[in-house]
Amino acid sequence: MRSTLLARTWIDHVDRPTVEQEVGRVNSLKKLPHLKVLVVSSLNDQARETAKSEGFLLVELNKKVTDEDLDNACIKIREQLRKYFETLAPPELVSAYTALQEALNSLKNVEEGLKKVITALQKASNKE
Repeated sequence: MRSTLLARTWIDHVDRPTVEQEVGRVNSLKKLPHLKVLVVSSLNDQARETAKSEGFLLVELNKKVTDEDLDNACIKIREQLRKYFETLAPPELVSAYTALQEALNSLKNVEEGLKKVITALQKASNKE
């Protein structure tokens, strides 16, 4: 699967000409991607409609990205992509993934509890 991700997150507000420019860049590729993602700070309505009509998956961060909040932007992008790919997955796979996430969280809780017990036992054995 080929994909392309275009980011215009340093611009406060992306307009239709900017989107059309990005569409042109993608359409000029020798092999067109199966997935086209446009990550932006925000879009006006015309730009949003143009991107959607050209088959782009949109990730709007609702703010200009700086070095300080780059990690948060990456988390939001990952979350949006995860949601998108979940819509493509069979329901059984989504259910299995959800169950595994819940099991992982439970195991993390057990791990934390065991660490506390081990620490308490070590302290008790040191007192003796």
